[in-house]
Amino acid sequence: MSHFNFSELEQRLNELGEDFSGFMERVVSKTEKSEGFRPTLDVIKGDDTIILVMDLPGMEKSDVVISHRNQVLSISGTRRTNYTAETEFLKQERSTGSFTRSFTLPVNVNSTEIKASMKQGVLEVSVPLKGDAPESETIIIE
Repeated sequence: MSHFNFSELEQRLNELGEDFSGFMERVVSKTEKSEGFRPTLDVIKGDDTIILVMDLPGMEKSDVVISHRNQVLSISGTRRTNYTAETEFLKQERSTGSFTRSFTLPVNVNSTEIKASMKQGVLEVSVPLKGDAPESETIIIE
C-alpha cells in the first residue's frame, strides 16, 4: 500500500491557484474598460488580508463603485472636470473619463468583511482572507 501525502497535494493545489490567479489578473487587465483615465494602484498582501490602494485624484467616493461577484473584485468610476466644451487648452495632460479595474481574488475571501475607505483621493480596499464568499456583494466606501 502506498502512502499519500495530503500536505504536498494541498501545497501543489495552492501553487496552482496562485498561478491561475496571476493568469486571470493578466487576462482581466487586458479586458478592463477605460475611456481616457486608468488609475494607478498597489496590491499589498498581508498575513490575513489583501489591500488595494488606488490613486483617484479629484474624485469623490460617490464617483466610485466597488463590487465583488464570483471571486472578482471590480472598481469602477468616472473622473470628470468642470471644463466646458468651449474651453481652449494650451496644454492638457490630466485625463478624465470612465474606468473599470477588476481583480480575481482567492477562493478564501470573506467578502462580507471587505472594507473600503477614501481620503484625499486615495481609495483603500481591505479584503480579509479566510471565509466563504457569497456570489455577489456591493461594498460601501466609508
